Amino acid sequence: MNPQGKIAGKGGWIVAIFIAILMLRISSYFTMTDSLAIARVIKLGTRLMLTGFCTLWWFSLKTKVGAPAIKGNNFMSLGFYMAYLLLGIFSLLWTSSVSTSLLQLSMTIESLFFVFIFYQLWLYKSNELEGLNLRLSRLLSVSITLISIVFIAGIYIAPDMFYRGTHGGEVSRLGGFIINPNELGMLLVIGMAMGIYELFLKNKAKFYWWAIPLMAYGLIQTGSRSSLIAFGLVLFLYIALYKKVVIKFAMAGLAVLSIPYLVQKVIIKMGDIGEVMSMTGRIPFWQDLVTHGFTKEPILGYGFMRISYHDKFESIQTYAASMTHNTFIQVLLNLGLVGFAIVSIQMALLAYAILKWKDWKMQLMACSLLIPLIINSLTEFGIFGESNYGIMFYQMVIMMFVFYIASNKNKILTTSA
Repeated sequence: MNPQGKIAGKGGWIVAIFIAILMLRISSYFTMTDSLAIARVIKLGTRLMLTGFCTLWWFSLKTKVGAPAIKGNNFMSLGFYMAYLLLGIFSLLWTSSVSTSLLQLSMTIESLFFVFIFYQLWLYKSNELEGLNLRLSRLLSVSITLISIVFIAGIYIAPDMFYRGTHGGEVSRLGGFIINPNELGMLLVIGMAMGIYELFLKNKAKFYWWAIPLMAYGLIQTGSRSSLIAFGLVLFLYIALYKKVVIKFAMAGLAVLSIPYLVQKVIIKMGDIGEVMSMTGRIPFWQDLVTHGFTKEPILGYGFMRISYHDKFESIQTYAASMTHNTFIQVLLNLGLVGFAIVSIQMALLAYAILKWKDWKMQLMACSLLIPLIINSLTEFGIFGESNYGIMFYQMVIMMFVFYIASNKNKILTTSA
């Protein structure tokens, strides 16, 4: 009999199940068909199936010994996030579209419940199978790498489906109608950040040495400026932390050498520097939102995920849109100054929880996740915007600093150990 071998075999299956859950959950935010009705059914069905599976799995566990406990000092971060959602529920009384607000609220609350139950399962199994590579960073990097393989293969197999034409069809960006290229770029940066984090922990798996360059290639194909900036910041973080001088200079040298190519191919598209300076028309759009939109409903806003009395805000200077392309302005328009204050306090409390946490590995992982999430939030849906997997990742970061496993010796087993 080899009980350790049995545990290792069981651990392998558990790792595979968690990776499959994450892959399917992330994929549930993709649009798989050009029929809006069918796409919504697929998205909703997949998410509810995964949430139901995780819930049944949790309740099927025979024992709850070593079940997750609450880090009381950090619970306020989750509490204020729930206050933000509660204000969203109250906004159904004054929203400019009950159906839109209710749909977005339902998806965000369902996401929070999924993340909660998924994280409880993950903590429990990490404690049960301690030392068998069930790190959250590993699960995320592997699942996102597998998704990126599909997209990169799609470039060659079905380019019409996986590429999106912009600038009059002169520029092709990876993502197609399946997902916004900037959102895909953010996902790839998260995958690379988790892979670099694994290497920083001295994970010697050869997987990351080809997975990270593969995702970097995918990032370039998305043409996402914001995601490229986010990856640069993540890379700078690890260059600063790495102790070996040779590795520092090698990473910095590669980054510098890539700048001319990236500026020409990604940053300045079609030689239009004006587009970059206006952030693709976003700056004048934001000016109109604040000047002509916010001032009409400054206290409580237009309702959850609403930025106008109509379906789209008609900008005087630029384009019409149903979302702000900035998650913080989105909150300001959705829920007014009250909602913006709640969100600001929530983010401050989360930052405080991260800074006060004693395990530097967990702090580093949180920063690696938050950098691409915050950068994306400045120009896209973001962590407080319309339903997207960025919200799910942000909710996951919140859970990381609220729940933990307390052993019989009252020792905290950190989530990144």
